[in-house]
Amino acid sequence: MAEALLHYFPVPLRERFADQITAHRLHREIVATVVTNDVVNRLGITFVHEVKEKSGMPSADVVRAYTISREVFAIRELFRQIAALDNQVPAAVQTAMLTECGRLIERGTV
Repeated sequence: MAEALLHYFPVPLRERFADQITAHRLHREIVATVVTNDVVNRLGITFVHEVKEKSGMPSADVVRAYTISREVFAIRELFRQIAALDNQVPAAVQTAMLTECGRLIERGTV
């Protein structure tokens, strides 16, 4: 989750103050906010609850599994590539791609 902390800050700050960022007194809160926003923005507000119900895992483990799955399947890059298709392919095609990515990451998390 250290990457989430670093990426919260702009590149110039990361380059100049990486040590101070990792020692930031609010590092846990920043990471929790960044990761929570990522899960909710990508998979919806009920995702963690639904996976908890299916798997019996605690919320923290669901989010860890989500993060691992996101990295294994390079989902962030895939989302960037899909977003780059704006005005090049029909919106329905992009929506279908994003939906399939969501299914993949959900399966990977579970």
